[in-house]
Formats: sequence, C-alpha cells, structure tokens
Amino acid sequence: MVNTHHTIREITRVFRDYVSAEEFSYRDGYLQKVRTDAKLVGIILLIFLLITTNNLFFLIFTLTSAFTIALLSKIHFKNYISRLYIMPIFSLIVVFPWIFLRDGEVIYSFWGIKITYEGIVYVLTFFIRVMACVAMVSLLLFTTKTSNLIYSLRKMKVPSPMVDVFVIVYRYTFTFLKELYDMLLGKESRTIVKKRSLKDAKKFAGNFMRRVLAKNENIYMAMKAKGFNGSFKVYKKKCEWNGHSVSYVAFISIMVLIWIMIRL
Repeated sequence: MVNTHHTIREITRVFRDYVSAEEFSYRDGYLQKVRTDAKLVGIILLIFLLITTNNLFFLIFTLTSAFTIALLSKIHFKNYISRLYIMPIFSLIVVFPWIFLRDGEVIYSFWGIKITYEGIVYVLTFFIRVMACVAMVSLLLFTTKTSNLIYSLRKMKVPSPMVDVFVIVYRYTFTFLKELYDMLLGKESRTIVKKRSLKDAKKFAGNFMRRVLAKNENIYMAMKAKGFNGSFKVYKKKCEWNGHSVSYVAFISIMVLIWIMIRL
C-alpha cells in the first residue's frame, strides 16, 4: 500500500506549516500592521505587474523587496523559503526545454542541439517571475489572519457566494486532512506486518471517503443547528490607516511608477 510513515510525515508537515504561518500573523511586524484590504489589493496589483513585464531588473527588484518585507514582518527565513521552492522548481522543469527551442544567439551546441542566449534569458525570467509571485502571495498568507481576510473580502464587495465558497473550502480542507491523518495513524498503530496490495488500498480509500462524508455531514448539521442560513457571518474588524499602511501604499505606488517607466 502507501508508504505510511512518509505520508504521516507529509501531513504532519502540512499542519505544522499552517500553524506556524498562523503564528506569524499575530506578531508585531511591519506587514501585520498594514490594513488587510490595502495589503490584499497591493499584492494583487504587484502580481499583475509581475506577469505583464519581462524586465529582469523589475522582477529581481520585486523579489528582493518581498524578502525585505518578510524580514521586517519578522517571518523566519526558513519558514518563508519553505513556501517558495516547490512551485518555481516545477515551473523551471516545465519551461526548461525553451533553452534549446528559443531562436537567437547560440552559446553552446552539441549533437545538433543549440543552447541560445535568448532561451536562457527566457527561462530565467519565467523562473524569477513565478518565484516573485509566490513570494508575494506567501507574504499575504503569513501576515494575514483568515478572519481579517474574509472581512476584507466582504468589505470590498466581493460576491457573497465566492466568499462563502472560500470559507467552506478553507474549513473542509483541514477537516479532510485531519481525518486522513487519524486514519493513517490508526492503521500504523495496528499494523505488525506491512502488506501492500491494491485491495487494501481500495478498502482504505473507500473507508476514508465514507468517514469524510459522515464528518462533513455532522459539521453541516451543527452549522444549521447554530443558525447557518447559507451565508457566513463576519464580525466587523477595526481597520485604521496608520504609518505602516501609508508606507505600504507608497511602496506599491513606486512599483507602479517603475513599471510604467519600463513600459514606456
């Protein structure tokens, strides 16, 4: 069957990373003091700027700025880096063949395969762009409480069904992972001789889905009993403009100006 030890470690890592990320949102850092709505709009705008430019200087500057903001926000470097490498490496694997497929100045050639300067620049630009986008999204996740994010989405007049779907996915994802963790841990504690077969895997998957559906049904019934009417209530949060929010807006404005200058 599956490698239980490895799977349990991976699920434990997911919970650990999530809990540690939640802890950072309560710290007295720079980005934690910025208004959530300003932070959200600013990061969305930065991602738009990143995906609409091929200027390597702008991409590197934005990535450097993300690391600087993470340092000012008191986010541990190790925790921050652990969120960055998976997606960029995957994107690098996907785009790597363009080193040979892109036309341009040939730097090296072997067996009729040509490596071009333009191909290297294209792959490097794509890789740094993805890393910068992930770095910005990670800043939002590390420094924003989920309740504040939901309230900001409501305040920004995001359609209620979209916000409700986000809340449901957020809630049930961790219910799903917790149930899987409990089942794997229970199986591991009862297993003396490890056997791997397709039949056992099918039984495990079927039992898991049955338990998840039952658990989700219980959660939904509990929500209905507490007055859930199809829309989640959000408590009003205190949001004020302060020096950190103003400086953050100024930073976003500077990035927009640099982007405009590059485009001209």
